[in-house]
Amino acid sequence: MNTPDNQKRIDDLEIANLELASMNAELKASEQKYRRLFESMMDAYVSVDMAGHILETNHSYQTMLGYSEAELKSLTYSDLTPGKWHAAESGIVKEQVIPLGYSFAYEKEYKRKDGTLFPIELRTFLLRDDAGQPSGMWAIIRDITERKRTEAVLHEAEWKFQALFTKGPIGVAYHEMIYDEAGKPVDYRFLDANECYLELTGVDPRGKTVRQAFPGIENDPFDWIGTFGSVARTGKQVRIEQYFKTNNRWYDLVAYQYKPDHFVAAFQEITARKQAEAERAKLAEQLTQAQKMESVGRLAGGVAHDFNNMLGVILGHVEMAMEQVKKSDPLYSDLTEIQKAAQRSADLTRQLLAFGRKQFIMPEVLDLNETVAGMLKMLRRLIGENINLVWQPGATLWPVKMDPSQIDQILINLCVNARDAIAGIGSVTIETENKLFTEAECAHNTVDIPGEYVLLSVSDSGCGMEKEMLPLLFEPFFTTKGVGKGTGLGLSTVYGIVKQNNGFITVYSEPGHGTTFKIYLPRHAGRREPAVAPNPELPAQRGSETILLVEDEPTMMTMTTVMLEKQGYTVLPAITPGIAIRLAHEHADTIALMITDVIMPEMNGRDLARTLRTLYPTLKCLFMSAYTANVIAIQGILDPGAQFIQKPFSRNEFTAKVREVLDSK
Repeated sequence: MNTPDNQKRIDDLEIANLELASMNAELKASEQKYRRLFESMMDAYVSVDMAGHILETNHSYQTMLGYSEAELKSLTYSDLTPGKWHAAESGIVKEQVIPLGYSFAYEKEYKRKDGTLFPIELRTFLLRDDAGQPSGMWAIIRDITERKRTEAVLHEAEWKFQALFTKGPIGVAYHEMIYDEAGKPVDYRFLDANECYLELTGVDPRGKTVRQAFPGIENDPFDWIGTFGSVARTGKQVRIEQYFKTNNRWYDLVAYQYKPDHFVAAFQEITARKQAEAERAKLAEQLTQAQKMESVGRLAGGVAHDFNNMLGVILGHVEMAMEQVKKSDPLYSDLTEIQKAAQRSADLTRQLLAFGRKQFIMPEVLDLNETVAGMLKMLRRLIGENINLVWQPGATLWPVKMDPSQIDQILINLCVNARDAIAGIGSVTIETENKLFTEAECAHNTVDIPGEYVLLSVSDSGCGMEKEMLPLLFEPFFTTKGVGKGTGLGLSTVYGIVKQNNGFITVYSEPGHGTTFKIYLPRHAGRREPAVAPNPELPAQRGSETILLVEDEPTMMTMTTVMLEKQGYTVLPAITPGIAIRLAHEHADTIALMITDVIMPEMNGRDLARTLRTLYPTLKCLFMSAYTANVIAIQGILDPGAQFIQKPFSRNEFTAKVREVLDSK
C-alpha cells in the first residue's frame, strides 16, 4: 500500500539515486580529467607498493624505459635501478620518505629495457592506507640526459676558459675604469688577473687600483690611465709595445673593452726581443769578426802544414848530420839542440792542426792528468809570465773517453778567458778530481744524471762577473770583453764540446773574486789501454826494393830520397803525379812501394794510387802529409785503413814505417 510514509521513502530513494548518479558522473569526469592529465604528463610517473612492485605507470614512464605497462607491472622498482644505487636509495626512503612523507629531489641512474643507462632526477612521495600506515610510494621522474650533456659542455667550456685564463702563457687582467665627476678617467681597479700576469709583473694587483698596485705609475712615460680610459669608454682596441719603468721590462700589450667601463688587457714580455733588436748591429759586427777569425784559422792551418814540411827537412838533415859526427864532438851537442827545437816545433804545429778540427772527432780513452800535463807548457806561454799557472792533479783519476784535441780546446779557451780577466799579476789554477753524484745530490746540483764523473776545474783570480751575466755566458757571440778583444765564441765552443761528450758545466763568479768553471765528464767504464811509446833508439830499417817517391816539395823530396837510398832502397823520385805515372810506365822492373804526399797539384795521392794499380795491381802505398790523418779523413781524400805517416818524421820512424808496409800482406 502506497502510504504517505512509503511515498516519502520512495521519493527520498529517488533523490538519493539522483545524487548518487550525479556523484558518479562527477567522479567519472574527475577520473577522466585525472587520466588525461596523468597520461599527458611530460614527466614520468610510477607508483609502487612498499615491497617495490610496480603498480601504476604513465605513458611517459613507459616510453622513457621502453617497456609496456604490462611488462612493467611484472617488475620491481629495483629491477630498473643499477645495483650501485640501491643502498643510497634505501637510505633516502628510510631517512626522508617515511618520516617526512616525501623526499627531496635527488639524482640517480635508470636502466632501459635494452640495458642502456641514463641519468634521471626524481622526487618520491609516501602513500598511506586508511589506517594511516605506509602502503606504497609514487614518484615524479625526469630524464636529465640533455641537461647533463649541456652541463658537461658548459663545465668543459668553463674548464677550458679557466685553464686558458689561469694557466695560459699570456698575462691577462680584467679592469674596471674609475672616473671623476667630470667623466675623466682617473684610475682603474683590477678585478682579476691570471698567474702569468702575476709572474710577469711580480705583483698581485687584484682588488687594488693601478696606483696602489704600481706605486709611481705616474712617472712612466706612457699615459696608462688616459689610454685605457679611452678603451673602456669607446671600445676601441689598442695594441702597443711599452716599457714598464716600474720593473724594467718591455711588454707587447693588447687592451679592449668587454663591457661598458670595463676592459681586459692581455700582454706578454718581449724584453729579450727588444734587447736582441738593440744588439743586432753588435751581433753583425761580432759575426764579421768571427768570420775573420775563421779565415785566420784556415790560414794558420795552411801555415802549419807548410811549416811541418820544413821541419821534416830540418829533422832529416840533422839526423843525417848527427850520423857523421862523433858524440864527443861539440858539434854533436849543437845538432842535438837543433833536433830538440825542431821536435818541439813539430809538437806545436801538431797542436795547431789538431785544434783546427771542428766536426770530426776521434774519441779515445784518456787519463785527464796526462792530457792536461802535456798542455801545460803551451798554456804557460799562452797566459804570459805575469800569471802563475797552478796545476793540481787529482789522485787515481778515473779514465774518460773523448778526443784529446777537445781537451786542448777547452783548456785554451778557458785559460785565454782567465788571462783576459786578470789585470797585472794573478793566477790560474787547473784541478782534476773524481766526483760521485747520487740521485739525492743531483737534486741540488746542475748534474742531471747520477753517476761517476771526472771533474776538470779552471779557476782564475781575475775581475769576476756580475750574477746577471752568468746565464748568458755560453750563448754564441756573448762576450764581456771590449770591442775587438773577443768573438764571443770561446765559451759556446766549450759548452758544445762538454755536451757532445755527455758532460755538464757550471760556472761560479763574483765581482772582484775571480771565476771558476767546473766541467764534469762521465767516467769511462772500460779500462785504458797502455800507450806504447815509440823507441827512438831503434836502428833505421834497411831494404833493397824499388820505391816510387812522389813529393811536390823539392827540399822534402831530396831529403827523403837520401834517407831511403842510404838504407839500400832504389828510389824513383817524382815531383808531380804526372811524372810519377810516366816513370811507372817506363820502369821495366817491379815497383814494390809508392810513397806519396796526399795533397798535391794535378792529382791527390789516393787517385794517383788508384791509377798506378792498373799497372801494378799489388802495388803497396804509404801516404804522407803535414796535415793530421783526421783532417785528411774529413776531406775524404784518404781511404779508411790506408797506411799513413804524418810529417815531420824522424829517419828511424820513417824507415820503420816503410819496412812495415813492405812486409805487410
